[in-house]
Amino acid sequence: MANKSREVLTHTGEPEAPDKIQAIENEVLTDAEKRSPEFLAYLGKVDFDLLRKLFFEIFKRIGMDETSFNFLGPERIVESNHGTTYSGIDNAIIIALKNLEATGRPTEQDFAHVLIHEEVHATAKTICRGEIDPTWLADYFPNKVNSIPENQFRELRYGLSRLTLPKKSIHGRTRVFYLLNEGVTEKLAREIFEKYANVKDMDVKEHGKKVNDEKNPENYYYPIPVRFVEALVDRIAKETGLESKMVWESFVRAAYTGEDMENPELRQAFAETISDDFLSRLSRLEIGDEEQMLELIEELKKNN
Repeated sequence: MANKSREVLTHTGEPEAPDKIQAIENEVLTDAEKRSPEFLAYLGKVDFDLLRKLFFEIFKRIGMDETSFNFLGPERIVESNHGTTYSGIDNAIIIALKNLEATGRPTEQDFAHVLIHEEVHATAKTICRGEIDPTWLADYFPNKVNSIPENQFRELRYGLSRLTLPKKSIHGRTRVFYLLNEGVTEKLAREIFEKYANVKDMDVKEHGKKVNDEKNPENYYYPIPVRFVEALVDRIAKETGLESKMVWESFVRAAYTGEDMENPELRQAFAETISDDFLSRLSRLEIGDEEQMLELIEELKKNN
């Protein structure tokens, strides 16, 4: 059976009914009609044919089944005033221009980079388990129904991260390996953006300054998580004797196949090579925990 990039399952783990999935996905088409002229101007400058080609090269490189390629076209890129994300349930990329404005007036380069980041999320392994209900996206689309059936639960897996929502509430959620997943996602997004910018002959000098600004707490390009992933790759390469490029490729493959970072064997391997609680501490890091991630970077550099 092909390893599907995106799976939508019932709370018992069975594939959700196709007509139910389609009904939720169709809502995005209505949201797409509400995009502002400014947003459409940015979107209209994106070369989706080129992006599809660049993403497809990665997909083939790591041995994924071509039929499960979940690259999203412009019709599934919608605007929000609340936040930027990839919604696995709606199968849509949601972009808020205000996120880009946190590093200055948005440019064509900024928009393309953020879009590529979310496309990495969309094409990586996604599992949505539980009754389809868009409650968790209430902050993005307040008009959607705010209720969770009493006998249901929701688990969302994006790449290397897992988000679990409790019954009847969007509060008290559990999210693990969030910053690690964002670091891997953004590092890959930067590689794709660099190729894209080269083909399009973009001037990326000013954009590069924004991307690497670690002092801006609202920097959407995750500079510290990217630096952490690079340090982790180098440490693993040293411990195993493998080339850093090969180790990095294994992280990309893990994100696209949905590697379980809570696997006891993996936890033991990290305990033996780095420290007993390294993976546990890493799993808890969220937005705002970059200082703790910097501490982990220094730990990785010890004896490296």
